[in-house]
Amino acid sequence: MFKPRFKAVLITACVFIGVSQIAMAQQLDGPHSSEQINGPPPTATPLPPVVVTAQAYKPFDISSTWGQGFSLTQGSGGPISWTNGHLFSFNNPSNSSTDPKKDPNGGPCSGNYQGAPIDVSKGTKLETYTLFSLPGEMGLKYELYYHNRGINPWSDDSYYSLDTACAYDPNYNGGPCPGVKFYRADGSTILFNGTAGKGPFTESGGGNLATLAYNSASATYTLQDEDATTKIFSSTGALMSTKDASGIGWTFSRAQANGISTLTITHTNGQSMTIAQGPGATTVVNGKSVFTSPVVVTDPAGNAYTLHQTQANYDSIAFPGSPATTINFEYNATSFYGGLSEVDYNGTPYAYTSYRTDNSPFNGWATSTYLADSSQNISINYATDSAGNVQATVTNPLGHQAVQTYDGTYGTGGSYNGQLSSIMAN
Repeated sequence: MFKPRFKAVLITACVFIGVSQIAMAQQLDGPHSSEQINGPPPTATPLPPVVVTAQAYKPFDISSTWGQGFSLTQGSGGPISWTNGHLFSFNNPSNSSTDPKKDPNGGPCSGNYQGAPIDVSKGTKLETYTLFSLPGEMGLKYELYYHNRGINPWSDDSYYSLDTACAYDPNYNGGPCPGVKFYRADGSTILFNGTAGKGPFTESGGGNLATLAYNSASATYTLQDEDATTKIFSSTGALMSTKDASGIGWTFSRAQANGISTLTITHTNGQSMTIAQGPGATTVVNGKSVFTSPVVVTDPAGNAYTLHQTQANYDSIAFPGSPATTINFEYNATSFYGGLSEVDYNGTPYAYTSYRTDNSPFNGWATSTYLADSSQNISINYATDSAGNVQATVTNPLGHQAVQTYDGTYGTGGSYNGQLSSIMAN
């Protein structure tokens, strides 16, 4: 009699559980009142301003810098050196990053990144294109990052560098550089205070999550980044290696021959990829000299990705394999920055971006992104409030508007940092 009673208990328990699950299913998936789900929306109530804190910034002295939107420093031979140009930000010292998690205005949920996307605080158009990515720890990959606000709008995974010559500071007048600036491939930056080529260095803001040290014996810099990677740079700031906490990573070697510059990136496991640029050519277009160059990226399997570069912009990416896939890029020539305005796939328009083209302080700022069928349209209108702070009216694809004000301070009553401080629905 024991076994039947045991079975009965099990059957009773299963029935009880089954009934409970059915009851829950009825609660979750049963009939609902349309008023509860699709009824009239609640009355919009303006929220109080949100105080955003961030690191202080050094005001930009436009009187000592040629151009608006980037800074140039004088080369050793006297004339302006374009290779020393670095981006600057209107509102804070951290440039726009293609990684929303690094946005100092509050991260991906703050509302500062809109559309496909645009960093509203600076009007920056951002894009990321992954050509390939291998699995495994620190797997080799090649990604292109677009950032329209500067001389070199495109970068890739090899673009990590240190500025050891104070090219980031338009007020630098020579002598030992009092700081070293770290540039990531995604556009974000960290400034370390301390004499270049000597140290010691302390991170400017950020809670000392990243560290920098200089080794005079090897004439190299060692940077411990916030993501727990360790990067080694040469005395001039060129990236030599990057490894994670387990010692797994990449090493970088460079060679040049027959007008072609080749960068070889080798993984700890022996796999390698190459980036070969050149030979370049200069032609005259509308009375101006224009530099063009092919760039061939070869993955560890030997697949070649062919890019074409005109001046600082990429015109196209041709992927290997069949069917053939080519992405073409077009740029707004009337915009101050020549911003990326159209992306085509195999000759068919896919997405558009527009920019301000007037003589206002917002010249060159991205104002909208939308797909070729006019869907997913985000538009942004920039202005300033009575105190001179940036105010952006963002209209989403449903036509709803919100005004974002950039008047942040270091806590209540603290000093000004110009970051996202409030979002008010219209």
